[in-house]
Amino acid sequence: MKLIRLLLLTAAVACIPLAASAQTNVIFTNDDGTFVYDNTAQELTLGSVNYASGSIGAASQLTAISGLSSFGISDQAVAFPTCEPTCLGSLTLTTATLASGSILSNATFNPGGTITVNYSGLASGTVTFSGTFSTASWTMNPGGNSWTFSGTITNGTLMINGSDIPIPTAVTVQLTLTGSGATFHKTKNAYTFSDGQGSTNFSVAPEPGTLALFGSGLIAIGFITRRKFGAKAQGSSN
Repeated sequence: MKLIRLLLLTAAVACIPLAASAQTNVIFTNDDGTFVYDNTAQELTLGSVNYASGSIGAASQLTAISGLSSFGISDQAVAFPTCEPTCLGSLTLTTATLASGSILSNATFNPGGTITVNYSGLASGTVTFSGTFSTASWTMNPGGNSWTFSGTITNGTLMINGSDIPIPTAVTVQLTLTGSGATFHKTKNAYTFSDGQGSTNFSVAPEPGTLALFGSGLIAIGFITRRKFGAKAQGSSN
C-alpha cells in the first residue's frame, strides 16, 4: 500500500512541471493589407475604414499558422500573393487614440483598441484570436519611408470552435510596413500605409485532455511498476 501511494504521489508531482513546460508558442503570420490613420479620430486601423466619400484600407491576409497541433490544427503556410483573395484568413486591428508623437515619424497610442485574427482553414468551425492593446507604438525605420507597428496584448482570448481559451501571458504583435511611404487622402483627412509581413505571438497550454492523458500514462506506469515489484517479492518468498 505504501508503494502504491508513493508511486501515485510521484506521478502527480511529475505532472506539475509537465503542465508548465507543455505550453507551446503560437504564431500567426500575416502579409499585405493597408493601414489607415484618421487625423480626425487620431486612430490607426489595419483594415477597411468607411467614410461618406467611400472606404479606404484593407485587412491583412493570414499566410501561416503554427503551434496549435494539440488542438488538432496542423502547422501550415500558403504562398503570398498566389493565395489571395482568401489565404488562411485575415488580421485586423484598431488602436486607441494617439498618445504622443506623429504618424509621419514616431508615435505611441493609448491603451485600448482591438486586434482580431480569423483563421478559416478548418473544414468546420472557426479559430479566432482577439485582444486589447496594453501598449502600441509606431516607429519610423531607417530611410524614412517605412514604419514598424509594435503592440502588446494582455488578457487575450483564443476561440476554437466556440470554446474560449484565455491567454494570460503577454501577446506580441509586430508588423513592418513596405517602403512605399504615406499617401494622404484629402477628402477623408487620413493617411494610408501599405502593410508588409508581420506576426502575432503568444503561448498557450494544450487541451486539458492532452495533459490528462500524460498524467494517466504516468499513473499506469506506476501500477505496472508496482506489479513487477510485487511479483519479485512473491518469487523471493517462495
